[in-house]
Amino acid sequence: MVVYQEFETKKLLESALARPRQRLSCEEKVSVFELAASYSFGLAKNHPLVDGNKRIALTVSAIFLELNEYSLDAPEAEAAVMYELLASGSLAEDALAIWFRDSSISNA
Repeated sequence: MVVYQEFETKKLLESALARPRQRLSCEEKVSVFELAASYSFGLAKNHPLVDGNKRIALTVSAIFLELNEYSLDAPEAEAAVMYELLASGSLAEDALAIWFRDSSISNA
């Protein structure tokens, strides 16, 4: 039983992390904000971890933005609300991408 759960968890994590790469390879135009939202959406919705999926989703997306010369500059309370909405299904992936765009500062 434990081995099955670990295998399922690994598949869910791999699936979540593959979403942005799939979008990048299949869509003609995709922004860094859409890719960051794709990371968050996959991690928050797939629930690959026992705990901390929303925190990990936010962290991975913020690091992704940093690696692409943007800094997420949103108040912590606002980010918490956004990720609660995302996890509950009340926030669409494209709306999260817009929030990332509006809440980020270019480091270029």
